[in-house]
Amino acid sequence: MREKPRTDVDFSKHVLTVTEHPDIKIFDFRKPGTSHYAVTFINARGILAVTGDLGNWIFCREFHPSAKGEGVSDGYWAEKLRMSSTQQSSEYSAEEAERQIKEKLKDEDEELDDKDKEYLKELLEHTGDGEERFQVWAYDNLPEGRDFEFIPGCKVGNPQLSCVFDAFDAMCRCMAANPPAPGPTGDFPEGKLNAQDEGGLQMLVGQQQGKVVLAFGKSIKWIGMGPDQARDLGKMLISRADAVSRGGRD
Repeated sequence: MREKPRTDVDFSKHVLTVTEHPDIKIFDFRKPGTSHYAVTFINARGILAVTGDLGNWIFCREFHPSAKGEGVSDGYWAEKLRMSSTQQSSEYSAEEAERQIKEKLKDEDEELDDKDKEYLKELLEHTGDGEERFQVWAYDNLPEGRDFEFIPGCKVGNPQLSCVFDAFDAMCRCMAANPPAPGPTGDFPEGKLNAQDEGGLQMLVGQQQGKVVLAFGKSIKWIGMGPDQARDLGKMLISRADAVSRGGRD
């Protein structure tokens, strides 16, 4: 996970709330009392939907924050974008184009000849023409022996998407600093099953010395769950068993 955030947004006072339903897991990340920079990550049936104060984004696979997670891989996440409020992970910037061209002209490692330098100086005059005209002129007038990689990228990342990435990484750090503990949750999320029902129970599935371990945090006689929860538990046990068989962790 990145050591330095992409943006200056401070997520240190945000509180993470996790809500689970069959096939849906919701990570709500917000500062109490305000919707400013509030963001909600919704993982459901193979997609991640992000909504809130940072725009609306849909990724074509699930991304779950975790204490042991690696956070966001910017390029990979951008590839998984399918729908969003802008549809773009980056946008053309005349200022960025000008900066990159001037930097290329000053870079002694570029080994520019006179034709290259003349091309870049003329390209500077087209940075304010808009992305399409800039790209057309840049491609049509490439110096002989140069390919498209010689043309400066000239794009800057979408600031809202960068904030979304930072929020996800912050949730991972929050979960690492406050790992869930097994034990009673103190509520009855689906009502009381019978007179012996003592309420919700946070279970952890792990491994120790080559064994799959279920931690309950208290002495229990029985547990009850719905069909979807039972299937999810079965999937977690199988996944952990496979990891143990491989001699590693998933």
